[in-house]
Amino acid sequence: MAMRWLVLMTLALAASPLAAEDHETSPAAPTASEVNLLITAFGPFDGRGINGSSTVLPDLVQAFNGQALVLPVTWASLHDQLTPAIASMRPRILIGLGEGHPGAIALELRARNQARGKDVAAHSPPPWLGPSMELWRPSRLPESHIQMLARLKALPEGSYPINASQDAGDYLCNAWLWHALGSQSPIVCFIHLPPQGERSEQEYRQAVLPGLITLLEQIISDSKNR
Repeated sequence: MAMRWLVLMTLALAASPLAAEDHETSPAAPTASEVNLLITAFGPFDGRGINGSSTVLPDLVQAFNGQALVLPVTWASLHDQLTPAIASMRPRILIGLGEGHPGAIALELRARNQARGKDVAAHSPPPWLGPSMELWRPSRLPESHIQMLARLKALPEGSYPINASQDAGDYLCNAWLWHALGSQSPIVCFIHLPPQGERSEQEYRQAVLPGLITLLEQIISDSKNR
């Protein structure tokens, strides 16, 4: 734990070369038959220059020894990139990151069977992600979100609070969760981060990483009991 926080704070105080490289290309998929942890992020969208999920992804991969995948904000990316990555890596823990509302980190508890909005390629999705009689898919967490959030340690001053959310929206983040819940991974969840906006990478990482690291530590620790 102490070493992980040392790694985290070192990364937060200086721009990571890995982070800079990650904005250019996604890491290559490993050839190993099974990966314990896969964390995905999204690229920029809606005219934004950067997506905060991509900013913090390299830090999380280094802190937790996981694998990374950056997806373009296109509906096709779920089938063309996410599905093959899951099939080849077979992660036991599958975590998605994306930008949500300002002011808090949100642990999404379910995905809705609905999709709308044009992606960065100007393509629109079908209105339903799956059979119309299936309205929701619950996230696969190692324990109830109430227990999980109650056990989170106090966060450093200035960190974003962590909330549970029952509504992941109807855009790509929600579609990612719905799609990922169709996999065989035992632990599947999606976490919305505050938008990075005009903040520098260093400022954003210092604000987001303490709470996000704490939440992922809880998820990964609890998953060992499953």
